[in-house]
Amino acid sequence: IIVGIRLIVKGLMSLSELNEIQDLIIIVPLVVLISHLKGIHMFGLLAKNNMIRLKMLEKPIPFYRLFSIKTYTLIAFFVPAGILLSKHLHRPFYRAIILLSIGLALFIGGIEYVRHWKSVFKA
Repeated sequence: IIVGIRLIVKGLMSLSELNEIQDLIIIVPLVVLISHLKGIHMFGLLAKNNMIRLKMLEKPIPFYRLFSIKTYTLIAFFVPAGILLSKHLHRPFYRAIILLSIGLALFIGGIEYVRHWKSVFKA
């Protein structure tokens, strides 16, 4: 959730560099669509699967087992990809789309993780 908020703030800073209203008309629906699809359907499903897997583990659960191998693989791929994209995208239009989409998707995914945690572990 924290990383998502950080990327959203950086995306909003890139968005503030744009002067054309047409850019906003393209960016806003695109960001909403991408972040919804990734946040709910990818990260949300991953969170649900992780919670089901965690429920089957013996307690106490070691910290490193909080995520599956698939999740660690996604993290290992997307963190460097995000860093490279943010360093090499110089046009605010594209930078805003990428940062806002990823940030909002991570934020939604974090909320989904908490929601699934509460439903599986009845916190």
